[in-house]
Amino acid sequence: MLGLGDIIIPGILMSLCLRFDYYLFKNNIHKGNLKKMFNDISIHESFKKYYFYTIIIFYELGLVVTYCMLFYFEHPQPALLYL
Repeated sequence: MLGLGDIIIPGILMSLCLRFDYYLFKNNIHKGNLKKMFNDISIHESFKKYYFYTIIIFYELGLVVTYCMLFYFEHPQPALLYL
């Protein structure tokens, strides 16, 4: 069973990675003009989400390892140990 911290803490990290990917995208376009970067945000704009997809994949892998250890040892393990 997953606790609230096993979902909230990685979720915050995932959202920060998505924001960082967007920052890198905008930084490449505007070449460092931070004030303009945050004023023209468009939700329909497509950009590469390298860090976001990486953390999603490894979060899912950590959950799989957590459940494998649960079934192997027949004793629940803290999920954040593998995340």
